[in-house]
Amino acid sequence: MFEVLLELNADGNGAFVLFKDNIRIGEMMVEINWPNMIVYHTEVDLQYKGQGLAKLLFNEMVDYAKKQRLKVTPLCSYVHASFDKQPQKCMDIWDH
Repeated sequence: MFEVLLELNADGNGAFVLFKDNIRIGEMMVEINWPNMIVYHTEVDLQYKGQGLAKLLFNEMVDYAKKQRLKVTPLCSYVHASFDKQPQKCMDIWDH
């Protein structure tokens, strides 16, 4: 079973963290300074590559940004490419 949780420190730095059976297997590094979120990097453990798990992190980040009315700056190449592929899903949160 996979689970994504947002872990932030008091300064708004942290990550959307992907767990499998309570073991950390991936993360999407972010900084939130309302009303902006910068996404820096997305990574999934090598043994889980190619299973679409980065997309779980991406979808959780998009849902969170929409709920919080954040504008997202995608410095992460994966997130930027995902925004390019799905502009209709992300146009309202994309800060470009």
